[in-house]
Amino acid sequence: MLTVTKEAGAYLARMLAKTENPGSPVIRIIFDRAKFKMRRDEQRPGDATFSYKGSAVLVLDQNTSQLLDTRTLDALRINQDVKLAFD
Repeated sequence: MLTVTKEAGAYLARMLAKTENPGSPVIRIIFDRAKFKMRRDEQRPGDATFSYKGSAVLVLDQNTSQLLDTRTLDALRINQDVKLAFD
């Protein structure tokens, strides 16, 4: 299963706190056109769910979860910006 670092969880929580769409309370990683992408979405039955401080912040469907099975999602500081990256 994907590992989400504490830093990545905190970053995702901050992203969600800024949302103006309360109907999309989590970030979903999808695999589209040979790339991983993130979008705001809702939890669905069967999703792998990742929480930060007791609140769901990230979900993956079963196929994406299998693709990311051995990966780690981390938040990396690059100059003044923070970027999410897989290692």
